[in-house]
Amino acid sequence: MIGASKDPATAAMGPAPAPAKNEKRASPKVLAIADVESNAQALIQHVLTPAGIRSWTERSQGSAPDVVVVDVTQLRGDPLGPLRTYREKGNDAPAIVLAAHIPANRMRDLLRLGVRDLLLKPYRPAELVQAIYELSESRSSESTTQVLGERLEVLRERIRHYDEEISVLGDIGRAVGTLGDLDLILKRVAEAAAYVTNAEETNVYLVEPGTSELSLRAIKQASERHAALHRLRVTDELVAQVFRTGKPLLHQPSPEGTPVKVQTGFLVQSMAMVPLRLRERVVGVLGVYNPLASTPFDEHHLTLLVALADWGSVALEHAALLQQVQNPPPAPPEPEAPAAPLHTGQVIAAPPALHEGLDRAITALDPLLTGSVGPLTSTQTERLRNLQTDLRRLAALPIATLDAALAAELVDLPGVAQQVVEILQIEASRKGLKLSAESYPPLPLFPGDENRTSQVLEGLTTAAIRRTNKGRVMLKTYRIAISSGLSESRVPLPANVHLSDGIWEAVSIVDTSSGLSPDTQRALNSALTDPEAGKTGPGLSMGEIRMIAESLGASIWHEQTHAGAAITFAIPVA
Repeated sequence: MIGASKDPATAAMGPAPAPAKNEKRASPKVLAIADVESNAQALIQHVLTPAGIRSWTERSQGSAPDVVVVDVTQLRGDPLGPLRTYREKGNDAPAIVLAAHIPANRMRDLLRLGVRDLLLKPYRPAELVQAIYELSESRSSESTTQVLGERLEVLRERIRHYDEEISVLGDIGRAVGTLGDLDLILKRVAEAAAYVTNAEETNVYLVEPGTSELSLRAIKQASERHAALHRLRVTDELVAQVFRTGKPLLHQPSPEGTPVKVQTGFLVQSMAMVPLRLRERVVGVLGVYNPLASTPFDEHHLTLLVALADWGSVALEHAALLQQVQNPPPAPPEPEAPAAPLHTGQVIAAPPALHEGLDRAITALDPLLTGSVGPLTSTQTERLRNLQTDLRRLAALPIATLDAALAAELVDLPGVAQQVVEILQIEASRKGLKLSAESYPPLPLFPGDENRTSQVLEGLTTAAIRRTNKGRVMLKTYRIAISSGLSESRVPLPANVHLSDGIWEAVSIVDTSSGLSPDTQRALNSALTDPEAGKTGPGLSMGEIRMIAESLGASIWHEQTHAGAAITFAIPVA
């Protein structure tokens, strides 16, 4: 037993020798525990400190020890109680027990409490020092083996992840390469890019035919299961740079955590973009973004995107070839006979198929009226004869048919509204909203810019969908006649709206939201407002929508009712 000054081992042997300097062994850290506190202090003073071993007792503050030395003086009761209490705190350093005698029935307790060595008293201090060094080095080796094992497992996981990425790219290549529908290709490419990079948002941009302007065509957000289709013009210098140069772009988070602005008012922490090609010509850009997460994209992500963009390019070329096969260029038109002079009065523009449909309907009624398909009652015969008469009168109306070139210069506002509903139907459905369009009565076509008109309606409808959580969004198309500054139509104008005299066509985007944000209202009402105001996500801001509408000579205003919000786009047509 070791006492404050009476321990026979320390008294007889003197201080324990430290390891020779040429051994270059790291000094272990030791916690001394004893059932008699003075024994722990004597152990530190007479054995551990002279050997150059940093040591302390439970009452002292120390770091995590490499070895625990437990001095057992009394065998009655629970001699290993102090060690048991130490283990209950979650400490797992290996232990050495010093005791004059340990009963056999205590051996199992030693193993359970992590005792790795036992020195019977009296012992040589050098033996204790040697045991401490050996146990410390053994634990260090075990720790190194554990670290290496963890690193090996990380490496294995990384290899499994790479294998999975290669498999995914192969599957995507086989799937996308067989698609012939452009919209499906864009959605699959966006979804695949989001998967392989774990991006918060993925966008696919394509150049508009016959122009150098880019439109956002597909978007995949982390909160959504599938990509959504869009058709929004974008003004983004970084996207334009990748499109113009054909070179990928990688942006890492700044050390200060300052986000970078992309598109208009859209801030991101990191991003990666690669070009999309069609027959060696850059036709679009594939981009992934992390607006909130500070997780960076690296060169590996860029390599995956380049591979994915190559597959997308193959699919685009495949779709273009299918389009050429399915829709060959039309043959040169045959010379037409001079058109008969039109009757005076209003002329309705319609496709040539209208005449064909009327003729088929009139002809289909003949067998019924002649009785060749079975007898009819007098009432049925009379109704069918009246229907045939009405059809003949309709066919006799002066109807002007338009070729594709002339029709392209005219705007069908109800048709544009219906196209916007079809484009945004998926996005609305994912929020549980009902999106529809209605027009009554039919409205005439008018000269204008259909693309910019579509931009305005799509931007306004997208904003309505984003701010509406439940219910519906409806596009109502109608005619407004203004005379002496007053509306002669059944739809009254708000008190603060003033339109010039003439005929206007309007679309009201009505939703069941709680209303427009202050930024959105300012962007709609004031020409002095920053064009970026009213930004709610990717695409055009409300200020940019207002500027496009003004370039068409149109007006935009908003109203708030108990049922929701409404934004009206009105354009002069006569």
